[in-house]
Amino acid sequence: LTVLIIVVFAYLFSYFGNEDNTLTGAATSFASNFSVTVGNTNPEIFNVSLSSASPSATESTFTNININFSISDIDGVGTIDNATVNASIRRPANSAYFRYNTTCIGVGTLNSTAATYFCSVKMWYFDTNGIWDVNLSAQDTGGGLATIVNRTIDYGSLTAFVLSPNSITWGSLGIGTTNTTANNDPMRLNNTGNKNIT
Repeated sequence: LTVLIIVVFAYLFSYFGNEDNTLTGAATSFASNFSVTVGNTNPEIFNVSLSSASPSATESTFTNININFSISDIDGVGTIDNATVNASIRRPANSAYFRYNTTCIGVGTLNSTAATYFCSVKMWYFDTNGIWDVNLSAQDTGGGLATIVNRTIDYGSLTAFVLSPNSITWGSLGIGTTNTTANNDPMRLNNTGNKNIT
């Protein structure tokens, strides 16, 4: 933000040292232009809450991790760039492994400088159990960035599998018949949880 300010400096130069004590000196005023640049203030994220700090994996599908939080910007709530508000959940040991949502929703305004937001991040049934970091970030229209990593979740372990077919069948088997193969094999085990089954 650049503000152009025009200031008139008035100078009175007096000198009463001559014989008739008359006022003498230079010009009494002049105009000068100068600019003042006011820097942008980064937004801040606060009041972070999670739907669960210890969510369970859901067999064969996903579990929604719901996140509510607020963002403030001293330059005004209108300077928060809603398109940049996003949430991600990452493994601390492998930051390249993450789940995210880049379409967080603005819920409402708290006051002239703060607003509330909601994000829902999908954790899949095959995601590794254990501790994950919750990361939130947002920018303002001046390019100022806010990030926060002050929450974690402990994603639960799930043992589950689907067997198909449920049983193996044969056709007609006679006495003395050998090497007769099943008519609905193979039987497959599909892991539908996040715990390794060996």
